[in-house]
Amino acid sequence: MKTKRVATHYAKKSTASLRVFAPHMKVLIFIFLLLLTNCSKSDESMAIDNEPPEDGETIVIYSDIEPDFVSNNLSTSFELDVNQDSIVDLNIYYDIEGNTLLIGSRSYLSGVLSLTDWGTYTVPLDEGRKIPDEFKNGELFSSSSYFSIEAWGYQVDKYLGVRIYIKDKFHYGWVRLQFESDTSWVIKDYAYNATPDTPILAGQKE
Repeated sequence: MKTKRVATHYAKKSTASLRVFAPHMKVLIFIFLLLLTNCSKSDESMAIDNEPPEDGETIVIYSDIEPDFVSNNLSTSFELDVNQDSIVDLNIYYDIEGNTLLIGSRSYLSGVLSLTDWGTYTVPLDEGRKIPDEFKNGELFSSSSYFSIEAWGYQVDKYLGVRIYIKDKFHYGWVRLQFESDTSWVIKDYAYNATPDTPILAGQKE
């Protein structure tokens, strides 16, 4: 019985309150609609202030190989997954039959900067070279390329210029490599520009 009286008491109180505020109901509704409109405009302003970065911004993703990858026999190969999506972008391996080092891609859209002269040979790049740059002497991105070790040089760091096809867009990057001998080679680190269709400099880390 006590619970019922309390409930009835609140119901009567609410009814009384409605009678008191009834004349002012139109004003309250108007104020509510006005506040709602202002909140919507504020949300729109915030959305404009938080627009994504402009196109062309450089976002370099750098990866250091620790310890450095060192080939230990002629059958050694290195699978390069530039953007760490569990898909091999480029494979560097020693071709026993041809007695030379090769780099290959599973996709004809990805590749390494090369020259064609009685074959396709990887171009060794110096630090700071723009990738891609104005193509000179027939340079192109090839999905398969040989290394000319004589052109690369021993005990000298050079860079591969690479192009990777990610989610229907091209990304450019580099791989730092050194030859110890005709059959021994070292891969030290690599990077790529996460902004599509945007150049990167050989050796650029940020």
